[in-house]
Amino acid sequence: MFARTHVLFPAIFSRARGSIMLTEDGRKIIDFLSGAGTLNYGDNNHQIRAVITEHFASDAVIHGLYMATPAKLEFMKTFSSAILQERNLQYRFQFTGPQVLRLLRQGLSSHAKSQGARMSSHSRMDIMA
Repeated sequence: MFARTHVLFPAIFSRARGSIMLTEDGRKIIDFLSGAGTLNYGDNNHQIRAVITEHFASDAVIHGLYMATPAKLEFMKTFSSAILQERNLQYRFQFTGPQVLRLLRQGLSSHAKSQGARMSSHSRMDIMA
């Protein structure tokens, strides 16, 4: 039997907090991916969740990939003063776009093939359930 899923792991994760994820059948699993990318603060960090909830509730722009938004400008200002200027670094900002998704899909596809799974045309993987 095959199940269609976006993930490579043979489990369904229903909840997470910090570095622990819970499967639908109640198993606790260490979330080793919580250190990757934007999740390096763990899952459902209460301080971050409060700020995000406030942002969503304000009807602010959520997806501003190639647009200037007040949140993006505030982030750039804060990052520049707290990180770059403090260290006398001369860097430019570059926000990632859809190209990263394409590379991610290629990487997942290669990994799937090495594990005996296959990627469908919808970026999902067919794995043995």
